[in-house]
Amino acid sequence: MTEKAGERALRAQIPVFREIAADWRRSCAALDVPDSFEEVEGENASGQAVSLPRVAGQSRRKDVSEGRAASRHQELGRALADWIDPAGCHMFGRADDTESSPQSFSPVARDNAQLGATSGGVALLDFVGDDAPAPVEWSAGQLELAGTEWQPRVFALIPAHNEAEGIVHTVRSLLSQTVSPEIIIVMADNCTDDTVELATEAGAQVFETADNRAKKSGALNQGLARVLPMVAEHDVILVMDADSQLSSDFIECGIRHLGASSTCGAISGAYFARPDESRVGLLQKVEYVQGLRVVHRRGGRIHVLSGAAGMFTVGALRQVSDQRGSTLPGIKGWVYHEESLTEDYELTIALKRLGYQPKCARDCAVVTDVMTTWSAWAAQRLRWQRGTLETLFLYGWIPHTRKTWAITMWTYFRSLIPIMTIILWSYAFAFEEVSLHLFWLAIIPVFVVDQVVCSWRAGWRGRLYAACLVPMWLYDVLHAAVYWQALWRSLRRSRAEWT
Repeated sequence: MTEKAGERALRAQIPVFREIAADWRRSCAALDVPDSFEEVEGENASGQAVSLPRVAGQSRRKDVSEGRAASRHQELGRALADWIDPAGCHMFGRADDTESSPQSFSPVARDNAQLGATSGGVALLDFVGDDAPAPVEWSAGQLELAGTEWQPRVFALIPAHNEAEGIVHTVRSLLSQTVSPEIIIVMADNCTDDTVELATEAGAQVFETADNRAKKSGALNQGLARVLPMVAEHDVILVMDADSQLSSDFIECGIRHLGASSTCGAISGAYFARPDESRVGLLQKVEYVQGLRVVHRRGGRIHVLSGAAGMFTVGALRQVSDQRGSTLPGIKGWVYHEESLTEDYELTIALKRLGYQPKCARDCAVVTDVMTTWSAWAAQRLRWQRGTLETLFLYGWIPHTRKTWAITMWTYFRSLIPIMTIILWSYAFAFEEVSLHLFWLAIIPVFVVDQVVCSWRAGWRGRLYAACLVPMWLYDVLHAAVYWQALWRSLRRSRAEWT
């Protein structure tokens, strides 16, 4: 790299370090711990007294590994030292080198950079020139700084209501990630069990909601109100359910997907049902496997960001919050719409309306609980479908909802087919002479093979249920009943309940 090119590259990174300093102070203030900046006195190139902040190498935040924090600071410090001539006050040239036409830096900035390389601190440059460099455009992906790979920080947020049974496993799945989150925050929402104590012992920061009546969306908004002010645009927020566990490389793969496209904005985990011996649990497992296969064949394009686990760029969430009450429905400051029964689906539509293209990341696996009784299953699906309908009514017929409108109308039409089939069969057996044609019988094996292939990852019991055809057909009939009940309640505007 030439000296002038190197000079331009370093000057372009100066706002980065200023942002790091600001982020650090916001983080310390938000977490109510003392920041770790030290003031270093010195003179700049013009002989004027200056006071420069330096980030100490040891992180005092309990949620950040001391070794990992110090290592990151050392890398940044070395990067600065590599760019600055250790023998002079100028960049890429001695003070007496007239050919390099250097830009002056204060001696204390140079010394502080070298100190950062040796003691684990990050030096913040005192830029002396009159022409300040233009702001750097950040992406959600990785930033290369003087050969040092910089990854966005990840902040995990878990809403929890009486989740003592599974919260420890959920927190541990985050602590065992190949790329660890900076902090794990559990938003305890009106818990009456041991969720708070267990989450704290597992290693999470726990905040309890205040006057929250909006269930999951309200808890998430209160959590995001704490987190968003202390993070940078390029950082990432991970939101997951308290009954879900992530694959060990979920965060690492999610960062890669978010960094691959500036318009992605969010990724959804590839959800898998937790093994359950009940019939309703097995049918849901088959349903999830078949649905995920369809999503992957579409290249990851999704109808809804799964609430089980997802990752969002801070910039996307801030844009949603800022546009509430104008471009987007809701109250300014909300990220999740607190009046929606399906806050995940509403946020998906909001992101799409702002120009983002969220996707499902195939290699970001998340295992989540399923409903273990038919009554719980019916209540969940009723809420899901009604929330979908009311979100469509809220946004209306716009380019970002037209496809969903078409899918919904087709779903209702398709839901009539099993009922019509039963009526026609009943009439035929009662009043007509029934005869079987080999042609129609020959088609049945085709359907069987298709169902088995689509359900292969559901295990041998799932394949058996799919091969029989009848169990999945009856499951579709139950879905149809729930869909029509949801439509009826939406049209009547009856009281909605979050279950």
